[in-house]
Amino acid sequence: GGSQSRNAYLEVFPRASSRKPALLVQLESLLAEKLRLTEKLAEVSVRPGRWGRGDDDEAGASGDGGRGGRYDPNGTLTLEAYRQTFEAFINAFSTYRPLLTRVKDHYDRALDQALRSEHENVHLRSELAAMERRRQKAVELARAETHAAAASLRGEIVDRLQEAEERAIAAEAAAMEVKKEAEVIRAQLVETEARYEATRAVNQALKQDVLNEASWGEKPAAARVLAMSLGPVPKNFPRGDAKLEEGEGGISKTSTDGPPLGPPPPEVSEPVAAGGEAAGGEA
Repeated sequence: GGSQSRNAYLEVFPRASSRKPALLVQLESLLAEKLRLTEKLAEVSVRPGRWGRGDDDEAGASGDGGRGGRYDPNGTLTLEAYRQTFEAFINAFSTYRPLLTRVKDHYDRALDQALRSEHENVHLRSELAAMERRRQKAVELARAETHAAAASLRGEIVDRLQEAEERAIAAEAAAMEVKKEAEVIRAQLVETEARYEATRAVNQALKQDVLNEASWGEKPAAARVLAMSLGPVPKNFPRGDAKLEEGEGGISKTSTDGPPLGPPPPEVSEPVAAGGEAAGGEA
């Protein structure tokens, strides 16, 4: 009996340098067969399930790996393959079977509760996935609208900038024209000032001449001219531009500084008034 127990122990816990135990080989073969059947069933599925595949958890949590929150049974089949292999391992040990069975039942209850929770939250996951899709669509739409608005704004800014540049060029050209006109007006102003100064000088000279002529009446020669007595103008007196002979018209070539000009006036019945007003009137 001791030898048989020893052999059974070595089958379960072999030496490190020996071959694999027969139980381990059987369990690995059983698991491989179950997984092969599961893979065949997975070929008709849409995608691998969540249970038994760690990478599927992240894909399902992202909102797009659950196919709208629907449960994929492939994960359950994979879990069932591992569960049957574990049951075969428990059944191989009659001594540890009660303890291992309790451990297995505890994990089964936890897994069943998780599966029920997953089935109950199918609608919620579907809503979350739909909300995620709507959010992504809204983000893409907002991004497209933002790009379009930015492009339109850039175009409007470019148009305004071009208009501002054109107005600046036109204003600069107008400023150049105004500058040229100002230069012309400035030159005309200088010329006008020169003419004004020249006219002012002429006016001053004329004014001086007028003053000189006005002051001539105060000179002694003017008094002698005013004291002259002129005879009557003969009939048929020649024109004013005719050359007068010596003594004609009562005018003599004698200097004004000497005695009164002309010959003695003839005797007339009515003397001519002094100052030559009558002669001037006849002339």
